[in-house]
Amino acid sequence: LPDDYVPDASQKLHLYRRLSRLQDAGDVQDLFEEVTDRFGTPPAEVERLLLAARFRLLGRALGLSTVRVTGDRARVNFRDDAAPRLTALQNAMHDQQIDVEVRRTMPLSLVLHRL
Repeated sequence: LPDDYVPDASQKLHLYRRLSRLQDAGDVQDLFEEVTDRFGTPPAEVERLLLAARFRLLGRALGLSTVRVTGDRARVNFRDDAAPRLTALQNAMHDQQIDVEVRRTMPLSLVLHRL
């Protein structure tokens, strides 16, 4: 959170705590509306932070444990108890012009690369 958007350190800490406790997309939207109401139109950094929160929640729902992005590649690791539908994932990624390499290790992981 940029200092020129949320200047008070205690307010920042409170917002970061709220971010860490979000449970669903509705919570993210509520937080977006609250910060917009309190501090004005969010700068790009805040929008990216909230987008990252949405991705984290989506990843949790899909059974992901970690996502690491390096350059134009991403490695997605699934939780041990996850049972992803790999064919559906591969087809969806192909439609988005993303190459998917499945690594059948424990934990199961995918390496994604934009075509």
